[in-house]
Amino acid sequence: MTSSMSLKISKLHIHDPQRAARTGEILIQPASENSEADLFVLIEIDSNSPDDLNFIRQFLEITFGVYENSQLHQAEKILENILQTLNENLREIAPKSFDWFKKLHCFIGLVEGSNLHFTVLGKIKAYLIKPAGLKDAVGQTPEPDKNNLFDCTFSGQLLPGDHFLISTESLTNYIALEKIRKVVSTLPPASAIAHLTNILESVPPTVSFFSIIIKYLGSETFEATLDSTRAQKGRLKIPTGSENSMAQLLATQAETEKILTPPSIFESLKEGLKKKAKPAYGRQAKQKVKKPSAGKLSLAVKRLISFFVKTGLVIKNLWLFVTQRQIRGRFFEKITDRLTKGVKKFNRLSKRNKLAIIGTLVLILVFSQSLIWQDRRLSKLRLEETYDKLAVQINEKQQAIEASLIYNDTIRAKQLLKEIDILLKQLPQESKNQQQSRQEYENKIQVLFEKVWRVTNVLEPVSLINFREINLTAEISHLGIKDKYIYGFNNTNQVFAVNVDDNTTLVLENFNLKMALASYFPKNNSLIIVTDNNEFYAVDQNELRKAVVGLPTGVSRVDYLAFYLDKMYLLNKQDKQIYRLTSSDRDFVSLTNWVREDLPLDKTISLAVDGSIYALQESGEVIKLSGGRNQGFPSLVIEPELNSPTKIFTDENSQNLYILDPTNKRLTIFSKNGELVNQYYSDKFNNLKDFLIDEAGQKAYLLNGAQVFVISLK
Repeated sequence: MTSSMSLKISKLHIHDPQRAARTGEILIQPASENSEADLFVLIEIDSNSPDDLNFIRQFLEITFGVYENSQLHQAEKILENILQTLNENLREIAPKSFDWFKKLHCFIGLVEGSNLHFTVLGKIKAYLIKPAGLKDAVGQTPEPDKNNLFDCTFSGQLLPGDHFLISTESLTNYIALEKIRKVVSTLPPASAIAHLTNILESVPPTVSFFSIIIKYLGSETFEATLDSTRAQKGRLKIPTGSENSMAQLLATQAETEKILTPPSIFESLKEGLKKKAKPAYGRQAKQKVKKPSAGKLSLAVKRLISFFVKTGLVIKNLWLFVTQRQIRGRFFEKITDRLTKGVKKFNRLSKRNKLAIIGTLVLILVFSQSLIWQDRRLSKLRLEETYDKLAVQINEKQQAIEASLIYNDTIRAKQLLKEIDILLKQLPQESKNQQQSRQEYENKIQVLFEKVWRVTNVLEPVSLINFREINLTAEISHLGIKDKYIYGFNNTNQVFAVNVDDNTTLVLENFNLKMALASYFPKNNSLIIVTDNNEFYAVDQNELRKAVVGLPTGVSRVDYLAFYLDKMYLLNKQDKQIYRLTSSDRDFVSLTNWVREDLPLDKTISLAVDGSIYALQESGEVIKLSGGRNQGFPSLVIEPELNSPTKIFTDENSQNLYILDPTNKRLTIFSKNGELVNQYYSDKFNNLKDFLIDEAGQKAYLLNGAQVFVISLK
C-alpha cells in the first residue's frame, strides 16, 4: 500500500471570510488502511454567502464519505464512484438558482503511488511542473453535460521530483506563471507556499487564493523515509502537545513587527473645519433671503438675458462650423492666407533683419529655459530646506518620546506621536533618497508606537488544536474550560474537547441542542449552557443534565451569562436588567432584579464579575456596577480605538480586564483602573470568536475560526 510519505504536500489558503468576494475550501486526506490513494479536493464559488458555505460543507461531506467508505482498490474506480455520487446529489444540496457553469469551480483527484487520476470543473488550473518547464495538465476541457456535471476525467503518471500545482485562477492573475514555476520547482512545497504568501501580502482582502502543491518523491525516497522511521522506533520522545513543548514554543514567540498603524488625524481636522464653516454659511444664507430692489432686479434680468443670448450665438456658430463645409473651408483659408502673408513679409526683409529676428527668438527661448531651470532649482532648494527642517523636528520629537518613556510620561509620548504623524505627512518625497528616508522614519516611529501603546506582535501564534482535525466541517462558536479540558461548542449534536497538557481529545455525542451561551460555574465545577429557547444544561462528568433556572415570566431571551461565588447573573437587554439567582444544589432560585437604575444595558454585549459587574458596551466603553448602581469607570484610551469589541473577562483573582477586539485582530488588557496594560496583536487573528484566560499559567486561549491559538501573557 502506498503511503502519503512518498509525497510532499502543502497548501495555500488565503481567505478573509468576512470581506472576500468568493469562498472556497481545500480538503486533503492521506491514504488510510481502507484506501490506497490520497484524496485532494479544491473547491471555489464565485460568491460568499451562508448558502455557499453550506453547499461547500455538504459537497465535501459527500466526497469524503464516498472515499472513506469505498471498498474498491483502484483509484480510478474510486474517483468515478465519487463523481457519480456527486452528479446524483448536487442538485439537491445546491442553493436555489445556482448557476453551475459560471459559479462553481473545483478539482477532485486521487494519487495512488505515482499515478494521478483527477477531474476539473470551471476555472481551476492544474500544472505539471518540472525544473526545465511547465505543462498545462488539462488544456481545453469540453463543456460539461447539464445532467452529468462531472463526466470527464484525466490520468497521468508522476516521476520522482515532479511537482503538481492545483490552483484557482486568482494565483496566476497576480503572479506570472513563469515566476510560479521557478518558485515551485526550486523550493520544497512548504517553502514555496511561504514565498508565494509573502508576495501576496499586499493583495486586497476581497481576493482569495486556494492552491495545492504536490511533490512526488519517488519510491527510493519513500523507502529511505521508511528506513529512517524504523531506525527511530523505540526512542523516547516528549509528546508534541506536552506542557514542556508548549512552554518552549511560547518562549520563542517573536515581537516587534509592523502591525498597527496610528490613525490619521485628517478626519478630526476635517470635522473642525466643517464646524468653523457652518456660521459663515448661515450668515450667507440669510443675506440671500433678503428681497432685492426693483432696479437691481431689472439689471439682473438684463444680464441674464444677455448671457443666454451670447451663449446661444456661441452654440450656433459651433453648430454651423461642424455641419457646414463652406464655413469650415473659409476658416482654414483665412488661417492659410495669414500664414502666407507672414512668410512673404519675412522673405522681403533684409538678411540683417532676418538674422536679428532669428537671434531675438533664440535669445527669448534661451532666456525662458534659463528662467524655467532657475525656478526648478530654487524650488528644489526650497524643498530640500523644508525637508531638513522637518527632519530636525522629527528627530527632536523622537528623542523626546524616548525621554518620556524613561520617565513613564506616556501622556506626553502619545501627544508627540501625533505631532510626528503630522510632520511625516508634510515631508517631501521628490527623490528616491527622500522616499527611503521617509520609510526609515516610519519604521522607527512604528517601533516607538508599539512601545508607547504597549503592543506585542505575536508573529506566529502557537496552535493548540484545529477542531476541524476532529471534524472537517466543525464550526465552533464558543469555548469553555473545565478540568484542564477546553471544550468547543457548536450548534450540532457533538461537543469537542482538548486537554491543554497533553493535547488528548474527546468527542462528546448526543448534545442535541442549539447553544447560545456557555460559562464555567466554579462552585459546582461544571459548565453551564444556555440554549436558543432559554433552556439551561450543565456539563458534569462529560454528561449533559438539565438545570432548573427560575426566570421571570415574559423573559424571552438571555443575552449573557456570568457567575460569581454561588450567584448566577443573567443579562436581559430588552428589559435593561441583570437578574441574579442563587445556586441550590443543581438548580438556581431566589430571583432578584439586581440593577436599580436606568442604564443603557440594551447596548451591553458582555459581562464580567469579580464582586462588581463590568458591562462592556458596543461602543467599547465599560460600565462598572456595584450594588446595582453605576460606579463610574474611566474611558479606555488605546490606539487604534476599540472597534466593535465582543467579550470582556475578569474574576475575583484577576487584577486585569481582558477585552477581545476581533476587528483589530487583538486581545487587549486593561487594569481595573482603566489603564492600558498590553495588547496582543497578530495578523493570523483573522476570525476571532472567543477566548479563555489562565492567569496562573500566564496563558490566553483564543478561538480563531475552528482553531485555538495559545499565547503567553508573560
